Amino acid sequence: MERRKTPAQVGRRYGVTPATVIEWCENGVMPAVDVASETATRRRWRMSEADIETFEAKRSNRQAVAS
Repeated sequence: MERRKTPAQVGRRYGVTPATVIEWCENGVMPAVDVASETATRRRWRMSEADIETFEAKRSNRQAVAS
């Protein structure tokens, strides 16, 4: 079974802070799953490699359109 990445791991991959990755998740820019329990007071985002690939595809399409 694939281990999902944490915001810190994804942040290192893109050279951004974990807070930026969390913002992407909350805004729907980065596909992610909230793995926190129902009684948790804060979200715990995790991203699969497929989520990351989807994010990268969206970014490259957006950059191509902007050119």
